[in-house]
Amino acid sequence: MGMDASPLRRSVSWLAPVALTFGLVLVTTSAAVGLSTPQSPLKASAGLATCPKRGGVTLQRFAFTPSTVPENGTATLNMTVANCTWKPFIGSVQTSGMDVCIVVDPIQQQVRIPRRRFTTLVMTYAVPQCAGTGTINGQLISRSGQQIESDSASFTSVVPPPSPTIVASPDSVMVNTAISLFSGSRRSRGR
Repeated sequence: MGMDASPLRRSVSWLAPVALTFGLVLVTTSAAVGLSTPQSPLKASAGLATCPKRGGVTLQRFAFTPSTVPENGTATLNMTVANCTWKPFIGSVQTSGMDVCIVVDPIQQQVRIPRRRFTTLVMTYAVPQCAGTGTINGQLISRSGQQIESDSASFTSVVPPPSPTIVASPDSVMVNTAISLFSGSRRSRGR
């Protein structure tokens, strides 16, 4: 394209964390310059945490469902953060990576989890029109900025199968047969 995307990248990047905080739906208009942001972040669920013996705050699930997505479809990232401590947790989850052939800028979303609870965050990504593998990296970060845990999730973008094409001609056998049967039955009644 010949255009330096740096000024546009800076101008778009600040919007994503603001929109994530308030749960707004983002429309990805930055694909033309090689940027991507999730389409719709939302808090999906919360509940009692199933905690391992070691305790702590953990990133228990970080995966795409489904793992194979057609081009121009959507890929859904599910992230479950469990607070297995006896104190409330305030921190963030940061995601970044490649949406197949488009760079996904880092997005940091704050999480507040009561003690012995979990929260599941869901982010939906628009899959561009290019086949391949998309990989998003995630980091669980403490309030002080220290990385607690990290993980990555991948999905495969595939070319959708072609739609079946039915070719019909007005001179097809079925059309002529229906006319012949109809015409034949009228003649026999008239005689």
